[in-house]
Amino acid sequence: MGELAGKISWSTMRIRQQREFQRLFRSGKKGQSGPLNVHVHPTCSISSRMGLAVGRRVGGAVRRNRVKRLLRTTFRSLHNDWPETLDVIVVVHPHDSATLECYRLWMHEAIQTAMRTSENSA
Repeated sequence: MGELAGKISWSTMRIRQQREFQRLFRSGKKGQSGPLNVHVHPTCSISSRMGLAVGRRVGGAVRRNRVKRLLRTTFRSLHNDWPETLDVIVVVHPHDSATLECYRLWMHEAIQTAMRTSENSA
């Protein structure tokens, strides 16, 4: 899976449609760490996918775009380490500036929390 995922473009790893966001908000397992809330759901697709919800409260356009860029980089670095392919929605709440390493830690912890929730309910 890792080799193939490296050849897949970012556009195919994005969740864009409103109905997919709603499905994940309804049925996805939740996890939280720092300013990130995640909704995670296992999927049968060829690679994991991510959708971002970064509202205006996070900051102006430049700041929101920086946050999204850092989260996309974080997702690309983490998704091959997961035991299964996942659809992930990341909701970002207002916070002070953070580094790539902070986002990596927060996303890892939030997804681990959601996956533990998934295991406990099964």
